[in-house]
Amino acid sequence: MGLSVLHISDIHAVAGPDALVYGREVGANLRRVVDAARARRPRFDVVAVTGDVADDASPEAYRRVHGLLRPLGDVLRWVPGNHDDPERMADVDDDALASATVGRWRVITLDSRWPGRIPGRVTAGAIERLDAELDEAEGSPCVVLVHHPPRPLCDDPDCQVADPRPLLDVIDRHPDVRVVLSGHLHRSFSRVSGRTCWIGAPSTCMQIDHRSHMDTAEPPGAHAIELGDDGSVLVTPFHA
Repeated sequence: MGLSVLHISDIHAVAGPDALVYGREVGANLRRVVDAARARRPRFDVVAVTGDVADDASPEAYRRVHGLLRPLGDVLRWVPGNHDDPERMADVDDDALASATVGRWRVITLDSRWPGRIPGRVTAGAIERLDAELDEAEGSPCVVLVHHPPRPLCDDPDCQVADPRPLLDVIDRHPDVRVVLSGHLHRSFSRVSGRTCWIGAPSTCMQIDHRSHMDTAEPPGAHAIELGDDGSVLVTPFHA
């Protein structure tokens, strides 16, 4: 039967529910995306949130986002972005930071934060844990959630994982990694390299054109993704 996944990213919520962030009504934008997601499907198997959940890392922002997104799926998983505080995320929902088995799929969370920096970094310890989790999941299709895209569309160092080769080597060694979901770029993309589909989410805050590094007038958005038990992937971007 496979899995239905709602892929949301780069919400940039703040403590004030109606505050503007980067000139955008981030709270209202998220609510619009939630309504659009519900119109597509009353409930998803997995809600995957790939970072920058909060812009100010406030407990109020995490609680509000969690309250909006948790009812949309049977399982919620989120990973921290460069704006996030994972300890405060854990205070709201510690389980949501951990990997999970959902149906035949293994959903693996990976922290790419580089504290105090915009680009990502995956530590040696995190890479070892990923390798071990993939060994344990052998035979099951896997999806990895990470904020910074290991294979970005943007050449700017701030868009990337610093020294991604060790991470890519681990992913390349494990044929069960069928999908890598990321955020950070505020841009929807989907491309296949080898056995793996690399998917970047649009932002619920604002979209960015990485040729000019300017924000666009495109509306907030997300992805509806169908993951087949055979490892197949179907990505449908949608806007609010």
